[in-house]
Amino acid sequence: MSVLILEPEAYSPAAVALYRQLAPVHLATAPDPSNVEFLVVRLGHYIGRELLSAFPRLRLIATPTTGLNHIDTAYCDEVGLRVVSLRDCPSAIEQVTSTSELAFGLLLALLRHIPAAARDVVESGRWDRDRFQARQVQGLRLGLIGFGRIGRHVAGYGRAFGMHVRACDPYLDDAAFSDQQVERAELADLLTASDILSIHAKYTAETDGLIGQAEIAQMRAGVLLINTARGEILDEEAAALALRRGHLAGIAVDVLARENLVAGDLGRNPLVAAARDGFNVLVTPHIGGASRDAMHLTEQSLAAYIVNEVVHCG
Repeated sequence: MSVLILEPEAYSPAAVALYRQLAPVHLATAPDPSNVEFLVVRLGHYIGRELLSAFPRLRLIATPTTGLNHIDTAYCDEVGLRVVSLRDCPSAIEQVTSTSELAFGLLLALLRHIPAAARDVVESGRWDRDRFQARQVQGLRLGLIGFGRIGRHVAGYGRAFGMHVRACDPYLDDAAFSDQQVERAELADLLTASDILSIHAKYTAETDGLIGQAEIAQMRAGVLLINTARGEILDEEAAALALRRGHLAGIAVDVLARENLVAGDLGRNPLVAAARDGFNVLVTPHIGGASRDAMHLTEQSLAAYIVNEVVHCG
């Protein structure tokens, strides 16, 4: 029996030590894949039938993420593979603010044209403030699509900046909103009345394509759209087209649909293409949770859960 940490770069030493309580730990590759029973992954690989076929004795996959679209969970269910994620460690992830901070950073960068202004100075040698006139964030209407942990964090940041914050989430009761001093709204109302929309919904079969052509058409002209949840929630073709036509004023995403598949050919992605054509688009490579603080905390919490709750108590 052994544990394979598939992407070990800067992995939490404390997490590695916990996994060593179960079995010998291998980093990146295993000398005998047929002996691997625990596979620990991040987001660099698509964990599907082809990859998993190399591990005939595998019984558990551990991923320090909340989203699972990098894993073929249907296949795992079919063959009896257990998938353990941060969804199983809710108390630990309440302390993680990295993705929330990135979402609000993208909001400010998009609104104030910060990357474009910096490039213009450095690459073009211009000092032209009038090219980058924008609006101040105070007083703008922020609509949050999804009001879980990250949505709640972003709501707090928005209120601190003097924004009018509203949110929608059909899976929560009214108290979840009133406790955060955030007005509850229906999705249709958020679409038509927000200056900035930020997506924080969980990716499920129900939220696949949640923000599509019809929803984008309902948005007020000049809205800014941010997605740090999962790429599949947003219709990227429809969003890029609305941007090119001037209906959307800007888009910032930290996630792309099927990002494990498109990473080798990013130019074909409509949002990346729009950014390359000079539109107000920011694309970052799923760095929301990629802070050392967050990664080590989540990696250690997940390892502790597996060792103490899954293996020793399971």
